[in-house]
Amino acid sequence: MGAPVHKFHSKLRSIIIKFISHQMFPKVSYQTLCLSRAQDGVGLLDPITQQNALQLRWIIPMLDEPTMFSEHTLCLIHHMATTSKFAPDHRLLLLDYNARKQHVLPTASPVSIIYRTMDHLSLTYPFTFSITIATALQLPATSIFDIHPDHHPKSRPGYFKLQVKDLFTFDPHLQHLRLLNITNQPPHPILLKHFIKYVTDFRIFIRPFFAPLTHPKDHPGGGHRGAIMNIDYSPFSNFLLTHSALSSYKPKTYHTFIQQQHKTSSNISSSRWNNFWSIKMEHGARNILFRLFHSTIPTGNLLHRISPSFLTTPHCRICQHPTETLHHFLIWYPKKKQAWFHTWQELFHIRPPLYAILQSITKNAKVRQHIPSNTFFSICSYILLYIWRAHWAMVFDENPFLPQHVATQAINAIHIHIQL
Repeated sequence: MGAPVHKFHSKLRSIIIKFISHQMFPKVSYQTLCLSRAQDGVGLLDPITQQNALQLRWIIPMLDEPTMFSEHTLCLIHHMATTSKFAPDHRLLLLDYNARKQHVLPTASPVSIIYRTMDHLSLTYPFTFSITIATALQLPATSIFDIHPDHHPKSRPGYFKLQVKDLFTFDPHLQHLRLLNITNQPPHPILLKHFIKYVTDFRIFIRPFFAPLTHPKDHPGGGHRGAIMNIDYSPFSNFLLTHSALSSYKPKTYHTFIQQQHKTSSNISSSRWNNFWSIKMEHGARNILFRLFHSTIPTGNLLHRISPSFLTTPHCRICQHPTETLHHFLIWYPKKKQAWFHTWQELFHIRPPLYAILQSITKNAKVRQHIPSNTFFSICSYILLYIWRAHWAMVFDENPFLPQHVATQAINAIHIHIQL
């Protein structure tokens, strides 16, 4: 039941980041690289996320009927109960961070890793949730309300120590929950008083799953079963099992959900990404295009904006053009422009569509030349590759940029790898 300590996976992640971003600046973010190939990334396997995903083999059995529990599952549930603030039901502990005591287990504990796995899913209580009144009274008080985004009440940590039963009670005559009466000496009168004021002032809102429990069964807004004695956490199992990340034992389902939580950094469609990965080209050329899609080509303009102390002006470091834009870096520097002309003239005996090249590569814009789009894409990738190599040889080794030599290298590679 043991597991590698969190520091091990953090160190492994650090090694991966250093390897994958070696000599790359600006860097594509690690979170982006962990996305799938159809979603801006390269499908990098994050060790911490993978460890989380492997916990599904323990989590999903805990959502079965109690009669199905194995000895291992019962052992885990027993240890989870020691972390509970309130009701020691493992399903509530899986769903709600605020139902647990904090810092009672070492980070390498299997229970801690299971909790981390669930917390990374950012679960919230469902909009509609059929639970009994008795069950609702056992929930953490923080589970039943949301804070108004524009009117944050004063922070009161005491609410994290309360259960719903510290604010509400079941009225046997009304047959629904009502707020405790301050005059009847409730256990936490000050917190109750502020809670009532916050609700009245619309600073906090009762969540939809809880609101029906505060109305009679026959009320239009009601919908509870009116039971007070029956504490039943089975709806929590049903809700958790409907979550896409917990729908199977396969770690891929967990990874897919985690990836969907991250916003993509480019405007490239999934089909365009799939096409990019399917086209045959040298690794170096693909690396340049990947950085182009993610706007991390190290132009003077970009480096100056990111780190003005590192690069004090946006000038081109070779020809001192006032602003080294992406077009200038890849195409419009005079000698690079000559390399494009020499290559295109040799291959097609026409002038290259310089104004449309980057638009065609990044936005899949059509070019008015009788060249299939994938072939056009591949040809451009090899020209960019040898321009890139010659550029850095000039910057770091002071080798002269020879347009004809660059064009010859690109043409030879194109004839080897592309059938024209």
